[in-house]
Amino acid sequence: MSGDIFAWKMKQILGNIRAEFSDLTETDLENVENRTQLEGIIQEKYGLAKEDAAEKLDEFAKKYL
Repeated sequence: MSGDIFAWKMKQILGNIRAEFSDLTETDLENVENRTQLEGIIQEKYGLAKEDAAEKLDEFAKKYL
């Protein structure tokens, strides 16, 4: 998924992101521009390996995108 499409879809589903990843704050999410940035924030907030953060985001995408 291209970065532009991801950014647009992310704005549409921000409420779902907040529900799924409740440890993320408004500040964490307000400047996210692409999937890589979101993966990094999820990795940091949840103490996950890079691959695990990507997998969590993939699972989320299957549900909501």
